[in-house]
Amino acid sequence: MREPMIKTRVLEATETPEGWLLGATDVAGIAYRSYLSGSDPTAVCASFSDCLLWHREVGKGVLAVTSDTVGAAPAETSLFAKKRCIFALRNGEDAQATVDWLAFHRQFGVEAALIFDRSDPTGAEVFRDALEAALQESDPGIGLVVIVTASRPMGRSGDGDARLASLAPAAPGHVRRADVSDDAWHAPFAETVLLETLRRRFLGEASSVAFLNISDLLLVGRGGENAFDRAEQAPGRCVLLEGREYYPWRLRRGRTQHLDHVYLRRDEARSVTRWCVAPTALADPTVWRN
Repeated sequence: MREPMIKTRVLEATETPEGWLLGATDVAGIAYRSYLSGSDPTAVCASFSDCLLWHREVGKGVLAVTSDTVGAAPAETSLFAKKRCIFALRNGEDAQATVDWLAFHRQFGVEAALIFDRSDPTGAEVFRDALEAALQESDPGIGLVVIVTASRPMGRSGDGDARLASLAPAAPGHVRRADVSDDAWHAPFAETVLLETLRRRFLGEASSVAFLNISDLLLVGRGGENAFDRAEQAPGRCVLLEGREYYPWRLRRGRTQHLDHVYLRRDEARSVTRWCVAPTALADPTVWRN
């Protein structure tokens, strides 16, 4: 049995006078520096006034691009070069659900996966060990899985754990709770600049990238094409994906599997939007969003 190759990386955020620097990546002699929410764009630009090429405010963070590469980590885009990739932010999905998700998307020619695990360092270690064990039991056919974590939480400040059923967007009013404690590690995702960080560090040379949750299953289009086909046929253009939220028909003891999700609420008005893109043809100032 061929076991997927697993690599792990950690983004060590650094506190600077301008704000928290999530990471800096050296791409062919140009540094892409990602600052988290609360950073001062004016101060960031001023600190690199002699070498700033351009900057963008991404969500509530800042992306600064400079000709000064001091302190920037080398890009690892060769890991995903010319590969079809799936890219996800993990917020509590278990190892077996992740293996099932990887195996399902192999049918679309997916060769590699990048998973950003939003857990704190202890939780991230537990997930990594569990995923390695699960992959030894079941081969999803994916040749490379890179798991990335960060030393700072990526959730919205002041919000509770988004995994709680009572905080689900479609939860009935009578189950919502006002006394949920803050949990920045698992709160709704807020640091959009993270996507740009991971693009520059890992995914810039991929043939195509689909941004999905581990709970999302990509389907074949009406004409037999899939999102990767369409993205690669129109390089530089974003293929928008729209999905529906299905709910488990019943809750199993221990865990809920993808196959349990067969129930669609009649009054469900929400839709889920994702995207797929061929990144090598994107204009440099283009940024990724969740």
